Amino acid sequence: MYLVNEHRQVQASIKEQEAVLPPQFYRLHRSYFVNCGYVAKIERYRLTLITGDELPVPKMRDTQIRSEIAGIIESKGKRE
Repeated sequence: MYLVNEHRQVQASIKEQEAVLPPQFYRLHRSYFVNCGYVAKIERYRLTLITGDELPVPKMRDTQIRSEIAGIIESKGKRE
């Protein structure tokens, strides 16, 4: 698990993690989730975090993923 200031080993499967993560976490890929509160930019086939790290967006689901993440970010902004 990569956090803003650290890296932690987690002894749970990604499926188990999915069940306990808050709704602002989005399963971007088979291997990882992204906290939508830390997304700085969404581009075609790429997502950039506020740390500057870039994550690949699967080409087959690019439009769907960008739309869903934008929806999560927008709904978070409405709640604040």
